Amino acid sequence: MSHNIDLIMTEVELPSVSEYALLTLIMEHDVCKNIPVIMMSSHDSVSTVYKCMLRGATDFLVKPVRKNELRNLWQHVWRKQA
Repeated sequence: MSHNIDLIMTEVELPSVSEYALLTLIMEHDVCKNIPVIMMSSHDSVSTVYKCMLRGATDFLVKPVRKNELRNLWQHVWRKQA
């Protein structure tokens, strides 16, 4: 069921599910697989970024996230919807 979700932003390190498992679940879901997923972490390990991108993440942000980065992401999502 569609809930008009424009963007999914999630932390890489979650307490109850691995980052890769969550990303895989999103990408395998018929409705969610077309929603851009932005992964975030305070760790900018190249291997983590690479694994997230391979599993379908649209982008990866290193925390702390700056306001202009969020503004740019939202403009990208908004243009895609328009």
